[in-house]
Amino acid sequence: MPIVTAAPDLAFTKTMTPLVSGPVSVGDEIEIAIGVQDDGSDDALAVAVMDALPTGLDYVPDSLEVDGLAGTATPTDAAGDDVAEYDVATRTVTCVSVSARRRPAAAP
Repeated sequence: MPIVTAAPDLAFTKTMTPLVSGPVSVGDEIEIAIGVQDDGSDDALAVAVMDALPTGLDYVPDSLEVDGLAGTATPTDAAGDDVAEYDVATRTVTCVSVSARRRPAAAP
């Protein structure tokens, strides 16, 4: 009998989208979206995503949004009160999820 292993296989994406039409100028807002997808054969548990704000950009306070987590209210920037936070000292956004669910296999 073969041994079958199940493991998550996380893929991350990051997009930066200007929230203005035309050329981007100093002071314009840019939305940074980070996606996590589990293409593995098992769910990933206690997934933490950390991303430092690129040099030259300033964080807009209280602008964090988290999509795809059931029961998640709009997060605050503060540490420890919800699933996401922004650390001013390190210029880092952190989001911690209970799990990343794997995608169901496509129908044949």
